[in-house]
Order: sequence, then C-alpha cells, then structure tokens
Amino acid sequence: MANEKTPEELALENRVLRRMVEVNQHEMFNGLPKWVRIIGVVGFPAFIAVYFLARDAGYVPSVFTSTTSQMSAVQRSMEAQRERLETNTRVLMTGLKVLCLNDAGEDRKKINRCAEIQ
Repeated sequence: MANEKTPEELALENRVLRRMVEVNQHEMFNGLPKWVRIIGVVGFPAFIAVYFLARDAGYVPSVFTSTTSQMSAVQRSMEAQRERLETNTRVLMTGLKVLCLNDAGEDRKKINRCAEIQ
C-alpha cells in the first residue's frame, strides 16, 4: 500500500491533467483574447460561405466562366488575324502579278513567266 497516493497528490494530479486538456483544446489560441478565438473559429467558415454566396450572386466570376470567355476572345482574335492575313496575301499576290506582267515585255513571256502567280 506504499504506492497509494494521498488525496492531496490525487487532487494535484487531477488539476495538472485538467490543465493539460484545457491547453491542448485551445493550443492554437493560447494567450489570445476571447474575441480573437471566436473570430479564429468562426471567421474561416464564414469567409467560405460569403465567397460562395458572392459567386452565386454573380459578384465573383467562376473559374470555368472566365476560362470560357477568354477562350472565346482568343478564338475571335485568331479569326480576325486569319482574315487580315488572307487579305494581305491577296494584295501581295496582286502586286507580284503586276510586277511580273510589267517586267515581261512580250505576250509569250507573260504567259510563261507569270503563269505560276495565281
């Protein structure tokens, strides 16, 4: 019976164990005021909820919506660029044809030299 603890030792051990449990429960907020603890616990879920509400209301664009609109803008830009290139190519070919026709003196030379420029 020498290993039995006295009531004072048991009470001290209980206080130490309770304090350890309390510290482990609020380890992230040790030494902070109560209002900081509340914001720390409630703040992040509230932020997530407000974000989803704002996104559903249309204040924050969805990732898929913005990506789709960007791809549409790129596609329109590429089509406009292709049209400009086709126009510039036609103008260049016409200029080359005029130069070729002016350089060739006779009709026979015109047919032979300028036939490949379409």
